[in-house]
Amino acid sequence: MRVFTVLLVSLISSNAAAEIHTCEINQRTVYSDTPCSHISKNYTSAKAAHPTSHWWEDIDGRNQYKQPVVLDGPLDERVDKVASIISEAWLKSNDCQTAISTGQEGYNCKDFLQYIEPDTAFWQASRQYQSLNFYTKKKVKNQQKMTSIEQQIHDLVSFRAELKQYVKKQQPAQR
Repeated sequence: MRVFTVLLVSLISSNAAAEIHTCEINQRTVYSDTPCSHISKNYTSAKAAHPTSHWWEDIDGRNQYKQPVVLDGPLDERVDKVASIISEAWLKSNDCQTAISTGQEGYNCKDFLQYIEPDTAFWQASRQYQSLNFYTKKKVKNQQKMTSIEQQIHDLVSFRAELKQYVKKQQPAQR
């Protein structure tokens, strides 16, 4: 029993002699038994191992827009579905443009890029529209809708090119 008491007293007294370091890391006060110089080295190496990704780098993963879309039936119904999907992409591109102008592009632009990826509803609708030849397009009852689709596709292609340039300019600034 005496040996146990001596061991317990020696263990308790040895912990009392431990040094407590007060460190300022990343604008936060941290208390540790490790010297500050070792903590900051470990913090910077951990940060380098897991770099912060930017919205344009984190596009991979599950994409809720990659679902099969049924684009069959009468011509005018197919055009309505295509117009609806392309209009949605156009709205998302406008949201992204607005977000870029306010410096909040992360979510909106990532959403837009996911929406126009290959195999998405947008991709399928675009292919359906491209498959229509000149004479078939003239058979559509609502020609204004066809004009709207063409204009929105033109706007989307132009904006996508602008977005690529924007990302290229941001990459050197972020690194």
